[in-house]
Amino acid sequence: MVEESMASGGGSALVEAAAISWTSLPQVIDVRSPAEFEAGHISGAYNVPLFSDAERATVGTLYKQVSRQAALDKGLEIVGPKLAALVKEIREHGGPVPLIYCWRGGLRSASVCGLMQISGQGCKRLAGGYKAFRTHVRQHFSQPARLLLLGGSTGSGKTALLHRLAQDHLQILDLEGMANHKGSAFGHINEKPQPTNEQFENNLFLAWQHLDPSQPILVENESRVIGKVHLPEPLFSQMRTAPLLAIEVPKKARIARLIADYATTPKAELVEATKRIAKKLGPEKVQRVEEHIQNEEFHQACEILLSYYDIYYYRGVFKRPPELIHYLELEGRDLDRDAALIKAKIASLPSLFGPHAPQ
Repeated sequence: MVEESMASGGGSALVEAAAISWTSLPQVIDVRSPAEFEAGHISGAYNVPLFSDAERATVGTLYKQVSRQAALDKGLEIVGPKLAALVKEIREHGGPVPLIYCWRGGLRSASVCGLMQISGQGCKRLAGGYKAFRTHVRQHFSQPARLLLLGGSTGSGKTALLHRLAQDHLQILDLEGMANHKGSAFGHINEKPQPTNEQFENNLFLAWQHLDPSQPILVENESRVIGKVHLPEPLFSQMRTAPLLAIEVPKKARIARLIADYATTPKAELVEATKRIAKKLGPEKVQRVEEHIQNEEFHQACEILLSYYDIYYYRGVFKRPPELIHYLELEGRDLDRDAALIKAKIASLPSLFGPHAPQ
């Protein structure tokens, strides 16, 4: 693309991704097109596109089929009438010294930074652009971390427990929260649309910046795929070899939690989710679950569904080396009590925390 074909200085300060403190981000401006931004961007960035999607396509076509100069001329023609509005919008959303980036840190971001400086506004430019940021993100997940997985059968309340433990200053990583999905065939229900896989990784990277990898990080035991997003392979590899705290919650309490979470969901949506596991559940059980849902017999529907999910869960647990599994029985009715029991269990595992066991 012509807008990335040259890396002109523009007089702005270049900043390497590795040199940025991602825990205290400056205000970030993404000047790529809306479609580029939607596919993935630095978490918290504000999109001030130099070109619309259609305009970017037009400039790119000229660059490939006519000449670089023709594309540059067209770009100037498109951007010229927008200059005042661009400056105003960046001032409104970029703060005193915004960090501006495009795809490869080329002409788009350099031009915008130059424009901002002419207007009296300071700015910084991300060296290598969004592409360099993505490289930095992927490399980051290869760094070792002291992970402790929290596992449990469906309905055990693992996510709620994680957030309760966070209140007691334990480090957590809520993968399902960032994925907007609970991980099962019903996981999309009552959730926002999932981010792209690229954006999921970006969000995960930013969340990770607030954690100390030298100290244990509690993360829910997940499969490689959460809905439609994939865990970064280096992170998933670490999870495969991390110790597992497997909580055991009575089925009665798990069913009560599931009913509270899903009973108000439209029946058609529940039926459709059930059909997604039809091959594994079997036609007879699928029919029975559908009938129970239609009759609002949610307890009976959950009983059948858990017969499948429990087998799936324990099959995964038993694949792990026994010495990495630590079991803990919870009642599943009192979140504070269960969180306290988990803290006590963790404190009894000095190999995880060493001298830094939570009090």
